[in-house]
Amino acid sequence: MATTLLTQTQLATIWTLADVDKDGTLRGEEFILAMHLVDVAKTGQPLPLTLPTELIPPSERYSHYQQN
Repeated sequence: MATTLLTQTQLATIWTLADVDKDGTLRGEEFILAMHLVDVAKTGQPLPLTLPTELIPPSERYSHYQQN
């Protein structure tokens, strides 16, 4: 992700949002989400403050709802 030319703050925000299970690593679906958020940021759109429900990876949706 360092080659995206985004700021460290943007990259940190993307990582935090994409690491849905908060384990410090990005699995396949989380990596795809991170790349989507990179594309969002590169087009100049603001990154969300929290991950919208529709962007939560399918395998994480049920457990995400249980935590909230």
